[in-house]
Amino acid sequence: MRLRLPILASGLVAGLIVGSAAVPAAAAAASSWYNVGLTEGTDPAAVIADLKDRTISASQVENLPVVRVEVSETAVAELKAKLAADTARVRFVEPDARISTTEDPGRAYADPDLGPSKISGARTWTTGDPEIVVAVLDTGVTPGDEIGADRLVAGRDFVDGDDDASDGLRGTGTETASYISAATDSKIMPVRVLGVTPDDGTQPGVGSISAGASGIAWAADHGAKVIHVGFSLDRSRRDETTSLDSEVLRTAVEYAAGKGALVVAPANGHYDESSKKAPAQYEPALAVGHPGVAYSGDWVDLTTTGWWGPAYVSGAAALAMAQRPDASAAKIRSALIAGGSAPGLAGQPPQLDAAKVVYALGGTDDVAPKITATGLTEDELIGAAGKKVTAKATDDHAIQRIDWLIDGKVVASSTDSGVETTLVPAPGTNGVKKVTAKVYDYAGNVDETTTDVRVDTSVPVVSITSPRFDEVQQWGSDVEVTVTTDATDIASMEVRWSPETRRPMTQVAGTNRWTGKVKSVQGGRITVWAVDTAGNTTEVELAIKSDWEGPTGGRVSPADSTRVGNSFSTTLSGITDPSGIARAEVVVNGKVVATDKAAPYTATVRTGSTTGKFQYAWRVFDKWNNVRTYTRTVIADNKVPAVSITKAPKNKAKVKGTVKVYVKASDASGIARVELLVNGKVVARDAKAAYVLAFNASKQKKTMKVQVRAYDRFGNVTYTTTRTWYRK
Repeated sequence: MRLRLPILASGLVAGLIVGSAAVPAAAAAASSWYNVGLTEGTDPAAVIADLKDRTISASQVENLPVVRVEVSETAVAELKAKLAADTARVRFVEPDARISTTEDPGRAYADPDLGPSKISGARTWTTGDPEIVVAVLDTGVTPGDEIGADRLVAGRDFVDGDDDASDGLRGTGTETASYISAATDSKIMPVRVLGVTPDDGTQPGVGSISAGASGIAWAADHGAKVIHVGFSLDRSRRDETTSLDSEVLRTAVEYAAGKGALVVAPANGHYDESSKKAPAQYEPALAVGHPGVAYSGDWVDLTTTGWWGPAYVSGAAALAMAQRPDASAAKIRSALIAGGSAPGLAGQPPQLDAAKVVYALGGTDDVAPKITATGLTEDELIGAAGKKVTAKATDDHAIQRIDWLIDGKVVASSTDSGVETTLVPAPGTNGVKKVTAKVYDYAGNVDETTTDVRVDTSVPVVSITSPRFDEVQQWGSDVEVTVTTDATDIASMEVRWSPETRRPMTQVAGTNRWTGKVKSVQGGRITVWAVDTAGNTTEVELAIKSDWEGPTGGRVSPADSTRVGNSFSTTLSGITDPSGIARAEVVVNGKVVATDKAAPYTATVRTGSTTGKFQYAWRVFDKWNNVRTYTRTVIADNKVPAVSITKAPKNKAKVKGTVKVYVKASDASGIARVELLVNGKVVARDAKAAYVLAFNASKQKKTMKVQVRAYDRFGNVTYTTTRTWYRK
């Protein structure tokens, strides 16, 4: 049961091409066009008369129970209300929306021999009948180099409303007609239904629903047995709201079928490839799509290769009618679908096989095909990846298929002579095998030829023995790689660290070892590729590390800004590196002053005469000479402290008993101690300010040479001037 559309309440569709010669060539800006479908038995003239006061113009759509009306915007609501109430005479109301061509000469992929659809083979039984007319509904047809005038019958132009159906656009109609005429000797009826709208000259070809429907009905009325539809009701980028359904186009398809014509329509479109298209979606039209497109639902009947596929189907339909003149359009449609070859993908429609269709409609073939070449040679070696072969065969009519068998089991098939096929042996197949090429024609006649070949599907086994997985390689260096294999038929071996660093390996004479070098890069894997004489390949990987950075971690003492003296001890600890530490060295003013090779790393550094900031650095090297530097700045103190005697006997004084000397001392690093020397010997010490030094004069010599000296915390020392005292 087919659903009928209700009266539509959608907005106006403006600026459309007029679809009937009885109507003006263009609509006013403030008006739109609608198609009004009538019930059975309703007189279109009576409806047109009743709508006269509510429309700008009205006319019947080419012998269909449909009236096309032009209505101003101010009268739309009133008109819809009247039509909605007239249920006895009105079935539906829909906008006269846009149709567009589905082909473009700029992207044609047609096969000059029409090979993909097996039309060349079909023509060995019949070349068609000039009495069978194929109508081409498109942009018109202009006779010339592509199609001669003798191949055309009178046509009609539903764009300009006249009998000049020459191609008025970019040649899609002419080119379509040329492909159909190359397939069949049938006559071509040009029907122009597509032009260019003033507001959208970029479209390949556009028109209106009423023009398309008129073209279908007119072609059926004027004797067309095949009606090739070169358009679809299709959304464009500018018009996403257009419905993809049309009762007018459905009515036109049914009308043509009632006249005994087969409508062939495209399932593809310019902007929407997979969703349903009108009129292709309406049975009994034959919907033709592209192989590989995931069409929604099961509305597509047949597929063909190339953008001009529907032209092949229309040509094949004409050949089928010539082969079986007594067959109805419905029977020809069923034969085209039933004769299709198996689709390439599950769930897809079959693909056109014109030769199979024509043979099934009465072709005969008593001569067996003949294989002339297989592409195989005796004792040839075939590996697991298989062998690309091209079998060639001849037949007085057409080759249906060529099967390839290995030990009697079919492993591949091709659809025609000269088609490249890959023979892939089953895994584990080895030894001498019989490969048979077997060719069939459509009558089931067979020829075959067998070639003995050697099959080897066992891949070589390879192991990487060096380097070890835990070894760390130097970045940018050549890594020595060694592998072993039990395979004796290795044709080539190569090693790579990355796709950019592929290098060949060589076999060590008299051994099962292969060696090679590959330049390491940052991180990654070493990959060894082995290929045997049969082309079987194996790939072995080893994840290893490359070292391109210096050691990491590390703690240095003393730290920055630490105060030091004339010499100090420094330590470096906590260093790690994947390749191992080679040495650590201390650098001062660009010169190495100390080296250590055992952790923790220690050294003594002298600051010389420096007082203030003093910079030194640890440099640590790994085994690949990658280096990391740790720089520190300490504060060096090589300045003596200040010291003075603040209270004590004067020079040349005579003293006795306990003598006290009061001292003042200072230093940036701090005073460690002050000492009193008598005749060069320390007689008193004090480590705490204020400093007081005392001694017993009675225990000293009669003449005493007295000095005070002060030490800072780094051992820097200074002396006061010498005083001479005498014992009383």
